[in-house]
Amino acid sequence: MNTKALKQRILSLAISGKLVAQEPNDEPATELLKRLNPNAQPISTTEELPHGWCKILLTNICDCYQPKTISTRELKTNGKYNVYGANGIIGKYDSYNHEESELLLTCRGATCGAVNISKPKSWINGNAMVIHPLSDSINRSFLYYWLLAQKNTEGIITGTAQPQITRETLKILQLILPPIAEQKRIVQKIEELFAVIDTIEQNKQQLQNTIKVAKNKILSLAISGKLVAQEPNDEPATELLKRLNPNAQPISTTEELPHGWCKILLTNICDCYQPKTISTRELKTNGKYNVYGANGIIGKYDSYNHEESELLLTCRGATCGAVNISKPKSWINGNAMVIHPLSDSINRSFLYYWLLAQKNTEGIITGTAQPQITRETLKILQLILPPIAEQKKIVQKIEELFALLDTLKISSEEQ
Repeated sequence: MNTKALKQRILSLAISGKLVAQEPNDEPATELLKRLNPNAQPISTTEELPHGWCKILLTNICDCYQPKTISTRELKTNGKYNVYGANGIIGKYDSYNHEESELLLTCRGATCGAVNISKPKSWINGNAMVIHPLSDSINRSFLYYWLLAQKNTEGIITGTAQPQITRETLKILQLILPPIAEQKRIVQKIEELFAVIDTIEQNKQQLQNTIKVAKNKILSLAISGKLVAQEPNDEPATELLKRLNPNAQPISTTEELPHGWCKILLTNICDCYQPKTISTRELKTNGKYNVYGANGIIGKYDSYNHEESELLLTCRGATCGAVNISKPKSWINGNAMVIHPLSDSINRSFLYYWLLAQKNTEGIITGTAQPQITRETLKILQLILPPIAEQKKIVQKIEELFALLDTLKISSEEQ
């Protein structure tokens, strides 16, 4: 569900008189206009208006002005009152120029046309146009939602390098005004529906967080031998280690390991290295092969330095410790450490999930300004290795559970 689009649809219905029913006994908006501004006339139109509504200029019912601006140099760190600029609150000041909260329309800069409501006792700068109703008979919340719904503000924005809305251009902005009573009903219905949508959005976010936690728990169970049952007839991992690296010895430990598992160094079963790096200047726009850097694919190149796909561990920069798998026939740069199993008897997907589950990579990351993992620091990284058959069962179970969680995630996004 695109909740942003849904809210926009609600606003569109609201300002066209289709969100709540019209009441024949409501005082027409033309009567309200007469009282507010006797010199103003409704705009004649051939379009069919909802019962009791009338088309007017925004400036017929609102005072629109830009207050005095204070510079950023005048802001006070310990000031008592909020200062509003083009993008909401920009700082504090010792005094305020508006006692009550006000409806604001950004009138300068990239966010020109954005809408806000200030807090009471605030300083409002001239980058925000104050839209002040001439009477409490104009529901400010209705005007706020009406401005949020506008798609035609581009017609009143001038300038390209510095977009702006002026009092002059604002004079052409028209709205269809409902009766006072209907304004209130519209606002009430909008806020009721928006509250439901916000709850849905919050629940979606909670589900996303729950799915993330569940995946981490699955990985934690997997690498500790608690995700699938051990089979007593599986060949122990120690036998696999003897074949792969006869000189390597399992690490003795006082912890109780799952049946058939053994603790080893990652470098006992994998070749860990940083390939030759090509610079970003050498990348080819029309290159045939992917180039992998610290954060996955960074461009294309004319040739590749790895025929098969490889397990990668980011070894430089802010994402140090992140895990990836390259596509076949790729160029892998030295910002990614290749973790290459010494034999197909080591299930690469198991190693991938094992690396994803690691919370202790901080112990092998050095540097602060430029975090990095080196071949030397990688030599201390230990893992508990399951038998070959169990590696496959673990991967199968992880992927089965992850697929179910991903289905839940997609379903929540489509609701």
